[in-house]
Amino acid sequence: MLRSTRRVARRTTHRALLLVMTMTLPLLAMRTQPTPSQSSFQIIGNTVGVAELDSSGLRAVFRGERSAWPSSKPVTIILPSARVEFAESLARLLFRTSPSGMQRYWLALVFQGRATPPVFLDSAEEMIAYVRRTPGAIAVVPTGSLDAPTRELVIRIR
Repeated sequence: MLRSTRRVARRTTHRALLLVMTMTLPLLAMRTQPTPSQSSFQIIGNTVGVAELDSSGLRAVFRGERSAWPSSKPVTIILPSARVEFAESLARLLFRTSPSGMQRYWLALVFQGRATPPVFLDSAEEMIAYVRRTPGAIAVVPTGSLDAPTRELVIRIR
């Protein structure tokens, strides 16, 4: 009697484990989709006093952890609104979340009084124009969005 109870318990455990694995594997596959590469974007800035950033420095700026540039100009962050076609991939690259998650992150920082809100714009062209006219502004736009005369705005990634 005791052996048959153990056998039934073991079979039930195996079935439950198989069920959990069957349900979990598709979720894991969704989470391991490739993330966008940094090479598909360009960082642009206007008189920020920095010619290049490493990836951790870039994330720190865009996550509001840095409020001033070495030149003492305040950091003005420009981000794409959720309607922009590259917003999803940029949010995944910088924040490891969706565009709405990126906006919620910033909303929380602003309401906690820890940061100045970023400017959300509806196209790469608007973002580039805003950076051109705003000293201390920084944005990330898709590679190829910039025309030749604005190359001085590009910040390299180390």
